[in-house]
Amino acid sequence: MWLALELSTLAGSVALFSPDGTTVAEHSLPPALRRTGALLPQIAALYRTLGRTPRQTAGVAVSIGPGSFTGLRTACTIARMLRSAIGCAVVGIPSFEVLAIAWGRTLRTAGEGPIAAVRDARRGQVYAATLRTSAPDGAWESSEVRCVAAADWLSTNDGVAAVISDDPLEKQATGWGPVGERFVRVAPSATEVARAAALRIARREFLAPNEIVPKYVRPPECEEVYEAKRAAAIAKRGP
Repeated sequence: MWLALELSTLAGSVALFSPDGTTVAEHSLPPALRRTGALLPQIAALYRTLGRTPRQTAGVAVSIGPGSFTGLRTACTIARMLRSAIGCAVVGIPSFEVLAIAWGRTLRTAGEGPIAAVRDARRGQVYAATLRTSAPDGAWESSEVRCVAAADWLSTNDGVAAVISDDPLEKQATGWGPVGERFVRVAPSATEVARAAALRIARREFLAPNEIVPKYVRPPECEEVYEAKRAAAIAKRGP
């Protein structure tokens, strides 16, 4: 049994799945349970529904970012803990790939072009990437994820079939020009993490311990504030 963690979004979830990507149990999580200490009992309860324990985990699939700083940190911490405690495997799934699978599951039609995935990065910016799928196995390929002003970035990606996000960006989308009319809200879950993980499990694309880290794209805000204060203090002291 594998454990899937989708904590990159406020609507978090955890699931147990077989190596072929079939989900056998899933549990949605309110934001209050996204801390490591609060989440572990929820995971244990999920195992109990199947008469199993976390020690029977063959591996962990984690949505690795970009997304919620707290959620990504919690998910990676749990993955590292289980790997260290029981020696299970870990696979990392780009969070925009999870979004794309959630979109494709219910909305995609044959023949459509690439899609743009965006998430609110605050300060008037979004995390953004272009994704496309053409492989027989349905794998999604993504451009580099960037932190940009949405309107500027989308103006150079007008050929996308849809702009997808799990964030409430409908109002912002009205200022994105014609491409904003293609905005679609999706709801990713641990089930999509499991589906993406199946390909990596088959290929044995497992993460080393030092690779089980969040893909923040930019430093957490607290680190940026600290560095700004540090730079100001150094400048005030002078040479």
